[in-house]
Amino acid sequence: MPKTKNHIESRVRKSGQKLIDEAENSIRDPLTCVGVNADANDRLYRVAEADVALLRNAGMADSDIQHSLSVARKALEIAHRTGQDIDLELVGRGARFHDLGKSTTHAIEHGKIGAEMGRELGLPESITAIMEKHIRGGLTKNEALELELPVKDYRLQKIEERIVICMPCGKT
Repeated sequence: MPKTKNHIESRVRKSGQKLIDEAENSIRDPLTCVGVNADANDRLYRVAEADVALLRNAGMADSDIQHSLSVARKALEIAHRTGQDIDLELVGRGARFHDLGKSTTHAIEHGKIGAEMGRELGLPESITAIMEKHIRGGLTKNEALELELPVKDYRLQKIEERIVICMPCGKT
């Protein structure tokens, strides 16, 4: 059973300055640098330590954080291989935050709950869309209804969403 809205809000309600201070004072996580082997013309995306602090402060388990780092690394590798003009920050942060809701539940609604938490944290809509859509690879309205999720179209619209969501979970 998912936690109440008040419980979720209380877990994610932190001041911006406190998060910045915690990130600056935290031990540097060597896995926060995410990217692929790149030559001088390639762009790399670095996971902000403040993002790591957000996940930890939301109560995300270390194993889920490590999984999200692996997803981000693999998604960025795929993004580079496409040769297309991809928003690497959206891929990296979308992958990084996709399982934020697992700090509350590992049930299917963790995508919806994570997106709500992300909105409370002030994450951009493009990232919370990935968080909400990553369940089942993008559901139609009818499939959402069948799973008792809010009725809306969860299908993937952007290439960045497809990169993060369609990679095989077991291959990270």
